[in-house]
Amino acid sequence: MNVKHSVQLSDLHSIELGEATWDNNAVSIRNRYDLDSGKFSRHNSSEIPINDLSGLVKFACEHQALTESELKIMLKAIVLSLND
Repeated sequence: MNVKHSVQLSDLHSIELGEATWDNNAVSIRNRYDLDSGKFSRHNSSEIPINDLSGLVKFACEHQALTESELKIMLKAIVLSLND
C-alpha cells in the first residue's frame, strides 16, 4: 500500500488510506498493527478495497453487530463529510 493518509490510534495501531497494493489506481484502507518487535503484522493488518467498506458496514448493521456508540461515531463522521 502506498499510504496517503494515516492516523495513529496507539503506539502499535494506526489506520491507513492510500493506493492499493494490487492496483495503484484503486484506493484501499487498513487497520495497521505493528508488533512489539517493530515489524508490521500482516496477519492483523488486512488491506481492503475502499469500495467494500459500505457493504461491510451495511452487513454489520443488518446483524446488529455494532454498538449504539459505534453507530453514532459513524453517523457523525458521515454527516460532517456531507457538509464539507
